[in-house]
Amino acid sequence: MAVTDKIVIITGCHRSGTSLTAYICSELGVQLGNNLLVGPKFSNPDGHFEDLDLLNIHDKVLLENHMLWHNIDKAFHIDRYNDLLRSLDKHNYWYVLYEQKIKKYNTIDTCFGYKDPRLSVFLDIVVDKIRREKRYDNIINTPVILLCWRNPHSIAHSLIKRDHFTLPKALSVAAQYQFILSTVIVPHLIRHNIPTLHIQFEQLVRRPDKIVPVIQSFLYKYIPQLAHPKQLLEHRLQKAINIVRVREL
Repeated sequence: MAVTDKIVIITGCHRSGTSLTAYICSELGVQLGNNLLVGPKFSNPDGHFEDLDLLNIHDKVLLENHMLWHNIDKAFHIDRYNDLLRSLDKHNYWYVLYEQKIKKYNTIDTCFGYKDPRLSVFLDIVVDKIRREKRYDNIINTPVILLCWRNPHSIAHSLIKRDHFTLPKALSVAAQYQFILSTVIVPHLIRHNIPTLHIQFEQLVRRPDKIVPVIQSFLYKYIPQLAHPKQLLEHRLQKAINIVRVREL
């Protein structure tokens, strides 16, 4: 089986289950890299599962365009595509993604995946670039997307607990992210037939025995090398289910 440029992207609003989803994907065979952000024990005891090299670029791109992870209001007032793409190019984003991540971690039985809620702001730009890029004498494959959703009031409550935001601030963060996802990102993914799985956090933690197999089937459908070796599939699935069971809403 040839090594491909397949890539898994996990995003959604902060505190909507993106870290848990990334953890599940790693148990199902996706390689998240070896330079990951460690999370606070009280909120992310297993880690954030965010690649620090890409995360640092994401923060720089937001900052250059007058945004922070908890305030993306400017995303609705700038020339998103040109301004954000220019910042991504400036920080050698594509070199880091392809040469240091995909090329290093994509093998005959896994592929690189990365997670960051900040990607919600410019996922359409990243997806377009990936679809048009040529690497290894082949046209790169369409990325595979997992979008995480959660009740906005639950997101706000979690942000208040972790970041000590006021209620209006926390609700604003939830509203901004879910608005840009629902009005910009999702229509773009639909328009270009990008394989996308929508994951509802509340359903995931209540019924991991139902939702985790759906995630596994989705990944293995679009990235068949993850289904090898076959003798590990049931073991991986059970481990992925078990990590959800220790969490609460």
